[in-house]
Amino acid sequence: RARAMKQERERLFIGLIVATAGLLMISIVALVFRREVSRKTRSLAESESRYRGLVDNMPGVVYRCANDENWTMEFISEGIADLTGYAASDFIMSRLRNYASVIHPDDRASVTKAVMDAIDAKVPFSIDYRVNHKDGSVRFVHENGVPLFEPNAPVRFLEGVVFDVTERRRIADLLTSQQAKLVSSARLSALGEMAGGIAHEINNPLAIINGRANQLHDMVKRGDVDAQSVSKIASSIEVTVNRISKIIRSLRHVARDMEFDPFEVIRVAAIVEDTLELCSQKLKHHAIALQIINEAPNAVIECRPVQIVQILINLINNAYDAVMERSSARAVDIVVKETNGWIEISVADTGSGIPQELREKIFLPFYTTKPVGRGTGLGLSISKSLAQDHAGELFVDSKGGRTCLILRLPVRQPLQ
Repeated sequence: RARAMKQERERLFIGLIVATAGLLMISIVALVFRREVSRKTRSLAESESRYRGLVDNMPGVVYRCANDENWTMEFISEGIADLTGYAASDFIMSRLRNYASVIHPDDRASVTKAVMDAIDAKVPFSIDYRVNHKDGSVRFVHENGVPLFEPNAPVRFLEGVVFDVTERRRIADLLTSQQAKLVSSARLSALGEMAGGIAHEINNPLAIINGRANQLHDMVKRGDVDAQSVSKIASSIEVTVNRISKIIRSLRHVARDMEFDPFEVIRVAAIVEDTLELCSQKLKHHAIALQIINEAPNAVIECRPVQIVQILINLINNAYDAVMERSSARAVDIVVKETNGWIEISVADTGSGIPQELREKIFLPFYTTKPVGRGTGLGLSISKSLAQDHAGELFVDSKGGRTCLILRLPVRQPLQ
């Protein structure tokens, strides 16, 4: 019995040791687990902090929002404070305000439509709109976003980034304004180059009118006034006045700024005629032969006529400068063609030609081969830009032996 009791005590002792060891192992495992959990938690927090810092330092506003009418934000980066003047925390779950409330009222419908269209088409979206800042100012923004699609379920969330493009918009507007001023300046400069010819074109008819007036005075002094002679003189004066009026009309037409005028359908021949009213006398005065070949006399074109006249004046001015370097065989040819929905107006001259290496450079802003004081270097650059604004092109024809620049424009403007 004593032996049995001893064995029982030994068994209990061993059990106690095993149990204690088990508890110790459990405690060690628990400690290790707690330490690992703590390490993972710290690592996760550090990772989240780094991610948050990275996102907050990114240009623009990064977000994740619900696909609802308020664009309720689950996450939005701190950049929203610079964009709107309100803290990011104000927008989380629409705590103090929702994102829809800062979108400009006039743009809210278009923003919603753009997002819904992207969801229907299952594609990302890219939209421009305005947001209202806390200080009352309006900011222009560009947003790139993507709907988060789930199988057999409606889109519940959107993710994306919003960029403040207000400064970029201001600079673009400034550049547009400066470009418009350059175009206007170049147009007036081109007219200035034609000024001598225009003055001569007006002075000649005025001299005719003065001569006819003197004839009438002489007839009155002699007492020899008959109806037929007076009628003939009056008709001559009327024709001459109409000639001057036409020149002045062309001059005023070209001098005014029509940058924002709508496109209109007009006869190509009328555009060429308006141009020649301002250019032909200068060429004639310097013994430059001008030949007009219109192979499409009834052709019409949709354009801003003043801008096309400006292009042609620039081309004729350049042709004039080129042929003036020659002592003989001075000629400028203008040819009008219509081919497969396109109008081509070419201006060719008998000058020395344009070297191959310069044929692209001549269209660069401020590039000129003319002597200092003759030409701004903007004529062809602006002309090319105006042609492109008409969905056309301006280029050097390298096939012929003479210098030839071709303006190629569509008969109808493409739908915007």
